[in-house]
Amino acid sequence: MKTIKQIADELGVSKQAVHKKIKRQPLADRLSTHLSTVDGVIYVVDAGVDMIIQAFKASTVNQLTPHLVDDNTPSTEVDSSVDALLSLLQEQQRTIAEQQQAINRLTDHNKMLLETVSDLVNQFPRRNALKRFYYSAFYPLIIKARKRDQG
Repeated sequence: MKTIKQIADELGVSKQAVHKKIKRQPLADRLSTHLSTVDGVIYVVDAGVDMIIQAFKASTVNQLTPHLVDDNTPSTEVDSSVDALLSLLQEQQRTIAEQQQAINRLTDHNKMLLETVSDLVNQFPRRNALKRFYYSAFYPLIIKARKRDQG
């Protein structure tokens, strides 16, 4: 059960917008059994909350649709627009996958370089300056990489 304020916060709208929405038909009739008022605060049961959220989603789609398609737009033109958008979306998904692979390769390469530096430092134990540099510059990166791999 949620209050109107909680629903408004969840949707990112004002309480007044939620009040207006629940007073409009046909939502008002459907919600009548899902509302209760206690000490002047309106509570909505979960099924009613879902109805309100759906009503806001539907109105958002209805507001956007006239800009995309009007009654004079042939369905083939709409279909080709949808196909073009889907194609663009697929291309963007491929690009994201390629970039993720590149990130993974670079991360692996960085790990290898850090381990190499670690090995070099360990080969020269008497070189305190080199050790200090390693522990101040590279060791924190190695720890961070290991934590990221474990997490």
